[in-house]
Amino acid sequence: MDKAETLDRAALDADVAALRAAAGEWAATPLPEKRRLLEAVRGATAAVADEWVRVCCQGKAIAAGSPAVGEEWMSGPYALLSGVAALIRLLRGLEAGANPLDRLRVRTLPGGQVALRVFPSSPEDRLVLGYAAEVWLRSGVTLEQARAGVARRLRDPGPPGRVVLVLGAGNISSIPPLDALAKLYQDNAVALVKLNPVNAYLEPVLNRALAPFLERGFVRVTSGGADVGSYLAHHPEVDTVHITGNAASHDALVFGPGPEGARRKRAREPLLTKPVTSELGGVGPVVVVGGRWSDAALRAQAEDIATQRLHNSGFNCIATQIVVLPRSWPRPTGSWTTCAGGCGRPRAGAPGIRGRPTASAPPWPPIPGPSCSAATPRCPGPCWPTWIPATPASPPSGPSTSARCSASPACPATARPSSWTTPPTSATSGSWATWAPP
Repeated sequence: MDKAETLDRAALDADVAALRAAAGEWAATPLPEKRRLLEAVRGATAAVADEWVRVCCQGKAIAAGSPAVGEEWMSGPYALLSGVAALIRLLRGLEAGANPLDRLRVRTLPGGQVALRVFPSSPEDRLVLGYAAEVWLRSGVTLEQARAGVARRLRDPGPPGRVVLVLGAGNISSIPPLDALAKLYQDNAVALVKLNPVNAYLEPVLNRALAPFLERGFVRVTSGGADVGSYLAHHPEVDTVHITGNAASHDALVFGPGPEGARRKRAREPLLTKPVTSELGGVGPVVVVGGRWSDAALRAQAEDIATQRLHNSGFNCIATQIVVLPRSWPRPTGSWTTCAGGCGRPRAGAPGIRGRPTASAPPWPPIPGPSCSAATPRCPGPCWPTWIPATPASPPSGPSTSARCSASPACPATARPSSWTTPPTSATSGSWATWAPP
């Protein structure tokens, strides 16, 4: 029976008690044994991978054989296997007495900050992916300080016996187990994973994938609604809480729901006073650096940006939310302003979730700002980006809402005459884009 409806306190208390009893053992477990547990999880995850993807596709109504099945492989078992492999490499290095930062390329930024090249981190990364990533340390933090702090809980466990509640995300299936591993290996805490109701079907799959930890009492997996999450978050034997979700869920948990919760937030009077870490989405931009790029390079980047929004139908906190283009850059060619058919249509990203684009809507998110001339209560939100034809003709003149407004045809907005507003048709080659002619 659904835990969200029954709130079986006895079962939840038993999970917390088992974790509390094993917390000290986990903190004292030597590095080689912690590595061997990861190696066992790697094998268990590979064994359950097919079933993992199958239940995700069933939950999201993805047809077998559809290209979208690949998304569930990449953001499900493959993501967990990649994270486990990285942790295994980390522990092997620590066992050999190495510091994790020793192998990284280091440079000093113009302002004096230290930058560490953290990606690519393996030969496979260099072969498959064509980009790099850096971590910029905060101003004033030296490389020596970073070396002393990295993997601190693995090298110096500190206070033992902590129990953490992980409130799992409902969008990407690998996030709950990855969050649990982060708490185990970064914070040296045992973890109770509470799945979101929309992907509670993952519970038996994750019980099998994480079986090496479950058998030792280091992890427990459960599911349920907000009442289960609230009960566990306020449980006296739970020391810390981590939530991956949206800001509204976080605020309801920490400050309480409704007007009283809003008042508490303004007054900074939380109901939940224990330490809380959270990942509540992002608004990361893609910054396009102007230059004499080839059509092929522009096309590849345009498709990459579009797929960020199409992946899981936009239910992805690391997806780009805005594209920043240099104002002085000469107007790009059609390769930038179109994906030339490479952009598909979004599909269901998370079961039971509404308010995302459907097959009749453009695959890009709403873009707020001056593109909409309406400012009336009838308008529920920002406009969709402009449709850019692959072979531009003269821009239409006068108002148009046929392809620009998320409230069309009810929205009274008028399009800027300089914006392309040609709606997509089967005979029109082009794509939704964030850029319109100046």
